[in-house]
Amino acid sequence: MTPVKTKTSKIGIHLRPKVDSDAAFALGIANYIIENNLYDSEFIEKHTFGFEKFKEHVKGYGLDKVSKITGLSKEEITSFVEDYAGLKPNIIHIGYSMQRHLNGGKMVRAICLLPALTGLHRGYIYCNGVRDFDLDYLSGKNLRKTPERKINMVQLGRLLKNGEIKMIFVYGANPFITLPNQNLVREVFQREDIFTVVHDIFKTETADYADVLLPAATFFETFDIHVSYWHEYISINEKAIEPMGEAKSNVELFKDLARYMGLKEKELYEDEWEIMRNLLAKSKMVDFTLEELKSKGFAKLKTFPKDEYQTPSGKIKFYPQKAEQRGLNPLPEHVEIKGNYPIRLLTPRHRDILGSQFRNVMPGFKPVIEINAEDAAERNINDGDTVIIYNDLGEVFSKS
Repeated sequence: MTPVKTKTSKIGIHLRPKVDSDAAFALGIANYIIENNLYDSEFIEKHTFGFEKFKEHVKGYGLDKVSKITGLSKEEITSFVEDYAGLKPNIIHIGYSMQRHLNGGKMVRAICLLPALTGLHRGYIYCNGVRDFDLDYLSGKNLRKTPERKINMVQLGRLLKNGEIKMIFVYGANPFITLPNQNLVREVFQREDIFTVVHDIFKTETADYADVLLPAATFFETFDIHVSYWHEYISINEKAIEPMGEAKSNVELFKDLARYMGLKEKELYEDEWEIMRNLLAKSKMVDFTLEELKSKGFAKLKTFPKDEYQTPSGKIKFYPQKAEQRGLNPLPEHVEIKGNYPIRLLTPRHRDILGSQFRNVMPGFKPVIEINAEDAAERNINDGDTVIIYNDLGEVFSKS
């Protein structure tokens, strides 16, 4: 669901719940399905865990409450739920970005439980690439002598400011553009005691603050294999040309660093073809060789049966105990977001680009701000005006 009208939204019925209300809408749908006995009790008994707790929880999301939170009429909600529960097969596709919201986890979780209520083994798409590739082998986990520490990139600015990190190596990322609280991020990157290395194809905003900038090779200059978020095919990426200038792939760069550091483990210097051959050989989804993949260019992976779920219990979790063990609420909920500003900024996908990738080399492409005509009139904003979009963390300029 999105409050922004798109070409896709013109295909059928377009419901436009208020921003931030997605979890409430999904939980209201679940409550209506259960209250009106539209759920598949046999499926739930066989393939799910924790339904009774979920059933009790969603009683707090009746039609009146959900209508008030979402801004949708009770008739719009009930009409949609009757169609959703009755018309099969069906699919829910949320696309990108919802998970990046402050309550994204709760929203996504509430939505992804709906297919299980109506007896669908699969009925929800969000980067559903189920793979069994041995990522521990690929990352060399067996070579570690101390436990690894994983850090959410969102916390990077605070961790650098607190002195917990003194050196940062950036590749495949552009934190100056993607991280929240840009004022803090830029402040800490400029500190003399923070040593920054950037390995990238382009001289990005982050690269402007690097102590060392290393040129990266493009996919035209490297070997790789690719899997997809959306389908079960795997393809091969062969070099079209050798790396230009001093550019190096990630693999070659880290091999060079390992040599310089005097590391002796043979796994660090494995040939790329050998790595891929081993990775494919370990997978139960692969019934072809690397040579066959190279010859054809692509191959289809074997898929898991629809009624097999890749959870320890083999079931869909309405109530995940792991969340409870971590001190989190196992049940999804609606949380109201309160702010000090009257307008909420949305960044929906543009149909011509994938996020911000390659926008810097797209001739003529310029981002614009779209604003409701009434809100624009209140602020004396006209088409083509340059406006400042700001909050207490920073500001940007754009055309309206």
